[in-house]
Amino acid sequence: MVSVLPGDGGSHNCYEKERVSSNTVAANDTRMREKMAEKPDKEQQLKSLAEALKMEMIINQALIDVLVEKGILTHDEIMAKTREIKIKQGIVLSSEASNKASN
Repeated sequence: MVSVLPGDGGSHNCYEKERVSSNTVAANDTRMREKMAEKPDKEQQLKSLAEALKMEMIINQALIDVLVEKGILTHDEIMAKTREIKIKQGIVLSSEASNKASN
């Protein structure tokens, strides 16, 4: 027969197991909360990245508009330079690839 009275040798093991078990539960709970906390961080990073890209596009469009309005560059010059840079970087849109293939 196993006694569960405090101070008894058998009871010490029962209490120890219970403490380890509750520590394990607490650790697992902490890990789960950390993982749940990571998800909004990743979502926030994606939102921040999307906002940064939108801002980049707005700034680029504003610069292009000003350069064209002042007569410094033409729209055709900007498009030609854009194509040149994309080709150098290996970025070719499918519509451009099909145009090249037909020429």
